[in-house]
Amino acid sequence: MIPEDDLDAIIAFAWHELERAANDRDSHFRHTQIATTGPYGWPQLRTVILRHADAVQRRVGFHTDCRSAKFAEMDTDTSVALAAHDRPRELQLRLWGQAELHVEDAQAKAAWEGLYPPLRVPYRTPFAPGRLIDAPGAADPSSAANNAEPNEGFQNFGFVVIRVIRLEWLRLRPGKGHRRARFEWNGGWEGNWLAP
Repeated sequence: MIPEDDLDAIIAFAWHELERAANDRDSHFRHTQIATTGPYGWPQLRTVILRHADAVQRRVGFHTDCRSAKFAEMDTDTSVALAAHDRPRELQLRLWGQAELHVEDAQAKAAWEGLYPPLRVPYRTPFAPGRLIDAPGAADPSSAANNAEPNEGFQNFGFVVIRVIRLEWLRLRPGKGHRRARFEWNGGWEGNWLAP
């Protein structure tokens, strides 16, 4: 049952759902939008797959190619925002935090080793994400990439961890009145109700 009128129950439920999404391919929160600040201050918005969530550490994480524009943007400005929506349950989570970038370190290695082997293949392509190519299939992985040494491509793999400092919850309840709350981290989660 989704809590709607108890702030402590809401923040606990939100983190439970984020932790579930990191491990459950069917969770509606698994595909999450992340906003970064791009060149010239323009906001950039993308979808990432939630791969890690830890309520105690207030962290969520995802994988990315460290040659990507989003990785460079987070390297320049670590402030990010995320949004996740569960349409069947009419529930939205928004998170704000600071990105920690991990490349070729112990955290990246642990994340890499946890990848199902076919998910490593995109990191073996010689083309950085977003690079211009001559034809639609020019960046497709070769059979050599599929059969490569297990750690080939690891140098292009990035594990991004977001330390969450603010979380907003919105529960739509058509005909009954919506519920919205904001939680700020101050040595513990401090929650307040907001007008929806």
